[in-house]
Amino acid sequence: MSKKLSLIFLLLGGILTIVGGTMLSIKDSKKDKEKSIEESKSLDEDSYMPIIYKISDKDNYIYLVPSFNHGDSNSKKISSKFYNILDKSTIIVEYDDTKTNQLDFDNNFILEEDDFLDNYITWEFRNKLMDFSTNNGKYNYDDYKHYNIGYNYKIINNIAYQEIDLTGVGIKDIILDKYSSSKKIVSIETDKEQIEEYNKPKGEEFIALIDNLIDKYDSIKEEYKNNYNNYINRDTKKLEEYYKKIDIENEYYNNKIVIRNDRIFSKILEYLGNKEKAVIVVDIDNVYGDNGLLRMLSDFKIELIKG
Repeated sequence: MSKKLSLIFLLLGGILTIVGGTMLSIKDSKKDKEKSIEESKSLDEDSYMPIIYKISDKDNYIYLVPSFNHGDSNSKKISSKFYNILDKSTIIVEYDDTKTNQLDFDNNFILEEDDFLDNYITWEFRNKLMDFSTNNGKYNYDDYKHYNIGYNYKIINNIAYQEIDLTGVGIKDIILDKYSSSKKIVSIETDKEQIEEYNKPKGEEFIALIDNLIDKYDSIKEEYKNNYNNYINRDTKKLEEYYKKIDIENEYYNNKIVIRNDRIFSKILEYLGNKEKAVIVVDIDNVYGDNGLLRMLSDFKIELIKG
């Protein structure tokens, strides 16, 4: 194995504490994730009802669940009412990462043997990443220059969530842990589609996102924290306002929201049509806003299930 690849595999051990899953790409390490899920089973199940919508037509209905990909102790206190709905339904997830090999997955973002991120960014932007690296112990540019710009955005964005203490598992992870062995889980997306999320958009799209994130780092972290609190508090009006501000002109968000929602919307129509009860769990980014699933489903009856 080449010297560079040997270095990369050594780095992955540390990276796994930063990169874990939505893919499993941005979460806790596998050990921490399992610990968090185990802790969730011992908490009061009746303390928190996640947001869940009932989408109905004349003949059938499905449930739509927005999933926040980061969490704290609040996101693990799941109501038994929520589990009762899951028990009676087929569970559809945007992406089932329970069988994903993290090392194999992350290899898709590694640059070629003699290639480095320096070759794709300006010297000025490289210095900005270096400065961020100097001031933030969780990000080391010398490590991440072996990965493409999309992967670097993913890492820096996840570090922002870590710094506001959102390091636990999300609703989707808890659902998969509870039902993957006993109930059929249907995944809307494949590994390839998840990988393309950070490989397909042009580099300048991610540069713009990183530039904005670093320049407004503290205020964006505050926005992330407030948005999570709105999610936990089921404040759907504020969630709608937050996601309406996302710039879908950026290719990354256009792929993540607009194009992905076409696939999810088709799956929702399929299950409404075949009269099979389903709970469809998707990233919260895909639910709200002008291009969100709630807007796309506005011709159907939509009810927010009470806690």
